[in-house]
Amino acid sequence: MVCGGCISKDTDTFEKQVKRWVPIGMKTAKAQKVMEHKGFDCAVIMHGSIFDTNDVDYLNCAREQVWFHDWDAQIILKDGKVIGYGPIEVK
Repeated sequence: MVCGGCISKDTDTFEKQVKRWVPIGMKTAKAQKVMEHKGFDCAVIMHGSIFDTNDVDYLNCAREQVWFHDWDAQIILKDGKVIGYGPIEVK
């Protein structure tokens, strides 16, 4: 069965998917909408908050226990746009 919209169970492939879905320069709100459309729960974490120990703003996205896997992606933000990627992994 071919599943074009599926999320990979391989971390490297999943990382490539995230970078394709949410490219550098995309606005934060659109990035969050795209990831949520893919089934992720997302929240913008601002530097200086008790939840951010990285001293950067980021979009934290997680999708849990689908096919016995969890997916996590941190998308680094600056001035309301995607500027990079933090840890992206499949557990």
